[in-house]
Amino acid sequence: MERDFAAEVFGTLHAGRVRARSLDAIARQLRAPRRSVEEAITELRRRGVPIASATTPPAGLYLPASADELAASNRSLHGRLREQYRTLRAQRLAERQLRLQEQHPPTLWIDTPEGLR
Repeated sequence: MERDFAAEVFGTLHAGRVRARSLDAIARQLRAPRRSVEEAITELRRRGVPIASATTPPAGLYLPASADELAASNRSLHGRLREQYRTLRAQRLAERQLRLQEQHPPTLWIDTPEGLR
């Protein structure tokens, strides 16, 4: 029988922010890598399972006890998304600049001296 790890992760979550659990605590309980727990949480969320998170105490993952708890978590998630997008835009600009530098490498001379043309 195949292990349904996402269901195991879901089983470790409690209702209400006051009972939020850290990824590390869940990973320890399940004796699994933290990254596997993160992937399972993402999978559950994409299936439509409402899983909230908080970064300030009590921090961690939890099943929202109300729509307001989920809305607060969603606002935080949206803020992180915006910050990630800003970072991506800056990295894309840096990539374009690097490609231009690779296409036109700098020389020792700003203008080529007459005798070297």
